[in-house]
Amino acid sequence: MNHPYRTLESASKESFLGTFSNSVTATYFDIVLKMMGARTTLQKFLLVQAGFAVDLAVGYVTREHDGLDLTTLVADIPTFKELLHRAHFVVEAHPNMDPALSFYAHTYIQDVKKSIHIDVVSLDISGEEVFDREVLGGEKYVFPIKASELIWERKIGEVPVQFFSPYLVYKFKKMQQRRDVTREKDGMDFDILEKFYPELKS
Repeated sequence: MNHPYRTLESASKESFLGTFSNSVTATYFDIVLKMMGARTTLQKFLLVQAGFAVDLAVGYVTREHDGLDLTTLVADIPTFKELLHRAHFVVEAHPNMDPALSFYAHTYIQDVKKSIHIDVVSLDISGEEVFDREVLGGEKYVFPIKASELIWERKIGEVPVQFFSPYLVYKFKKMQQRRDVTREKDGMDFDILEKFYPELKS
């Protein structure tokens, strides 16, 4: 179920990164491209979410990033744990969370003198239902989107990068906002998504 709902115009890596080409954001995006290349080769499910998904939706990097958020299927968690372990990341379980459903990876990259942080979480798909088993109280959380509309894609260079629908990114950030989680970067993401996808405000 890796067929994108929408495929956006391709971009070169240079035009996508723009003024962020010499920043830690470029380092993170190199990891995105490598992992998406592996996803294609291994025929696995992997989506970029959160801030980089905003950038992919609009076609260029809009702000600096200090982490990378990825989503895969529950069944593919072991594959991406092993892939990051082989790339010399330290792979750990999140505290108080099922290690079969999510994990955290980190490393230090000397070239940029920065610690790199990657969060990988999972979802399940059944028909048109997308759901998360990592919930309190044992009840699954059903995503507010059809499975057929979940995946968007933009090719960067020769690499097809798949990412969360901007509708879903927007919805999740609004949910965080309602839980009184206020972050400056979310405000920036709202502004840029509403500019490119004004229908999100309705």
